[in-house]
Amino acid sequence: MVSAISSGRPARTINYAMLGMIAGGLIMTAALGVRQTFGLFIGPFSYDHGLPVTVIAFAIALHNLVWGFAQPFAGAAADRYGAAPVVAFGAIVFAIGLAVAGVSSSGVMLVLSLGVLVGIGVSCTAYGVIMPAVGRAASPEKRSMAMGLVSAAGSVGQVLLVPVAQCRRGARLERRQIDAELVEARGNTEPFARAAHDHFVQRLRIIGAAVDRQVGDVDLGHAARLPSLPIPAGAEMEITPAR
Repeated sequence: MVSAISSGRPARTINYAMLGMIAGGLIMTAALGVRQTFGLFIGPFSYDHGLPVTVIAFAIALHNLVWGFAQPFAGAAADRYGAAPVVAFGAIVFAIGLAVAGVSSSGVMLVLSLGVLVGIGVSCTAYGVIMPAVGRAASPEKRSMAMGLVSAAGSVGQVLLVPVAQCRRGARLERRQIDAELVEARGNTEPFARAAHDHFVQRLRIIGAAVDRQVGDVDLGHAARLPSLPIPAGAEMEITPAR
């Protein structure tokens, strides 16, 4: 019985180590990959929200400082409460920071969200919390390899998410350009539509006045000599005599 239990322990250790490696790698990939893409959105973010580029760059730089400052506190909290609650808290704060930054209308809100909240979120989901947890889950002979693979996963996230964000940014800019061209085309056609409407109204008034006053064929002929405009199919026209 004892031998069976002792023989089962290595298998359980390997399984926990594998789960820790996978979870830690995914968390590091997402956290470090997302923060690496911030520089791509400085221009579009400034255009959409009307914020100075200097403020956006300051918020991005501040999140690195907050990350380093909050890292010891995140590690101490992981030692006391465990890595899972700290990572969950960091993921929630990270998501809130990104969401608030997406709707920020002032520089103060952007600095607090992208600079402070995102920095705290990264400190709870990066090396200081993930790597010790993976090291504790792995066996001593596999510990260095497990921590190296998780660290490599974070680097892979930084490499892979940047092209993905670049593609999405390019598609968004293309849609914005198409919308701008449609608005410009509509603005160019409005004067012609207004002139056609005025001409049509003027012709109806002449015909209505001629019918109401019964002036004969002269005025009707004058109205008929005006340049004609095509009437859209299905349009209904009601002539009300002028009074």
